[in-house]
Amino acid sequence: MAGAKVVWAVESGAQALHHCVYESDNAAPDVLLLDMPLTDILGPDVCRRIRETQDATAILGITSYSLDHYRQMAIDSGARGLIAKSVTPSLARDS
Repeated sequence: MAGAKVVWAVESGAQALHHCVYESDNAAPDVLLLDMPLTDILGPDVCRRIRETQDATAILGITSYSLDHYRQMAIDSGARGLIAKSVTPSLARDS
């Protein structure tokens, strides 16, 4: 994605919450790609907790599982969309 810059990457929902909710140095990104089935906290729960404190970050859920399984949970938690991990960047851009 032209002009996009990765500002941080984490391996758990707790780390994502730390950056988006608890850090005071404006660490929250403009866009957050959030895996739905995380090992410590489910992605929809992370999204919901972020939404409790701020709405500025656009959260896009991603999953390698069936989109049908996570679609409603992603919508209800405040994500702006949900895509399959198998979607290529060019396909996502052209959609």
